[in-house]
Amino acid sequence: MEGISRQLQGKYPDGRIASAIFCAFVTSILLVILEAFSPIQKQTDIAHVLVWVLQVSSMTLGIIAMSLIFWTAYQHTKCKTENESESRSDDPSMGLKLLFLWFFAFSLLLQTSFSLAIDLDCLFKGEARPFPLLLSAFSTLISMTFTIVQVGFISYAREADLPKTSKAVLCLLTVVVANLAIWFNSFVRDQNNLFAIGNISQYLNQSLLRNETLCFWKSPIQKVAEGLLPYLVPARLEFGLFASSFLLRLLPICSKSHRQRAPAHKFDGRVNDPRNDSNVTGRDNAEMRQEKMIAIIISIILNFPVLIVTFLIFIPRSYNLTSLYSTWIGLRTLNSFLFITLLLYGLHNLHKESSTGNCQTQITIMDSVLLFSTAGHVGYFSIGLLSSLLCKCTFYGIVSTKNALLILNSILQTIFILQGRRCGKPDHPLKWARFVCLLLSITNFYWWIESSFTDIRKHNNFELEDILLGKKMWTIINQFLYPMVTFYEFICCIELYRLYKVLG
Repeated sequence: MEGISRQLQGKYPDGRIASAIFCAFVTSILLVILEAFSPIQKQTDIAHVLVWVLQVSSMTLGIIAMSLIFWTAYQHTKCKTENESESRSDDPSMGLKLLFLWFFAFSLLLQTSFSLAIDLDCLFKGEARPFPLLLSAFSTLISMTFTIVQVGFISYAREADLPKTSKAVLCLLTVVVANLAIWFNSFVRDQNNLFAIGNISQYLNQSLLRNETLCFWKSPIQKVAEGLLPYLVPARLEFGLFASSFLLRLLPICSKSHRQRAPAHKFDGRVNDPRNDSNVTGRDNAEMRQEKMIAIIISIILNFPVLIVTFLIFIPRSYNLTSLYSTWIGLRTLNSFLFITLLLYGLHNLHKESSTGNCQTQITIMDSVLLFSTAGHVGYFSIGLLSSLLCKCTFYGIVSTKNALLILNSILQTIFILQGRRCGKPDHPLKWARFVCLLLSITNFYWWIESSFTDIRKHNNFELEDILLGKKMWTIINQFLYPMVTFYEFICCIELYRLYKVLG
């Protein structure tokens, strides 16, 4: 009885908090080691072996951790199936989230498949030492297994209420730490990636790189992969953050409000006629289809010209890049202004009509992910704003306006999403707020596609940050922050779609 009363009072005698602190301690050590040795792993055998051991160990522990906790999740899911009302997900966007999670996982598996194919190609040719190639192939297989097991575990146990034990916390955080270590290693390693800065050709005939690295860059498979890998690399960060957000939602140290249970409807004492309900449902479905069509048409009119100009800028042709770039900035500035106008109207409509009795005050896991990505988004465009103001080069006026509007846009959009998430399901559909959510969700999807394409084919001739910060420093900052921009637009697209379904 004493143990039960201690748990009811919010105390954790089972070491759940200690497990979380231990994982944070291990994470800090991993990041320090990877920061020191990842940039030189292609030139130094000791650094290469150390980074390899750390990565393989973290992924192996992640696979073991998911295997240990899978049985618990299976038992809970089996019990939930017997109770239909409890087995249904309260997140209307869960299916869409899982679809994108599988898409990111497929991109990641395709990327690692290229690495495995190149290692086997070099091994069969005998142009390099076999032992390092076998180790590389083994680590690639472990990485693929880790991704597959993680996606399968999340898809199966996404709504499980795991037991409140230190083992559950330790297992979930082990997988999160592995995701963080994989992403951080790839980020630090790519800072000195010779191919990324276009200087690999001058090293191919010199002895500055190890034979395994030379064989990697000379492989014909690498030449085939050059056109696809830039499109696949951004998915690594998006998969790591998105998968980690699913895992953190399952943490037993999180309260039930973190699971985002939808509040029940208020009962007003009236008896509903089934015939009237069917008529209302049919009318609502027709209105929702009409809303979707109007939102899609408006978003195409507003965003499709920006996409076309973006593709024209980065596709090598005999166009006037200066005029195209000025057109792109003007269109993006206009879009940002219209976007802010919609957000202000949506905030006013949401504050005016939404119910306030069911509001929650706790910060959820998805709120934390959204705030983290918002910080990266604001930081990136703040650097652009300072660069355009201090540089005073061509287009600095309109570039400053664009960056300022994008900063304001991200702040207002985050406030809008957080405000909508905190308010319960309204007593009646908020049609205009719902329409704004759908339109903004589609617009964020357009921006996500554009940002992903821009990240792949950066045109450095028009980047004012190069002049202010220097090319090397800006390359490092851009490589760290720009994936946060794309992830922010993606997560806003998902959350606004969820809000659209909730408000309806």
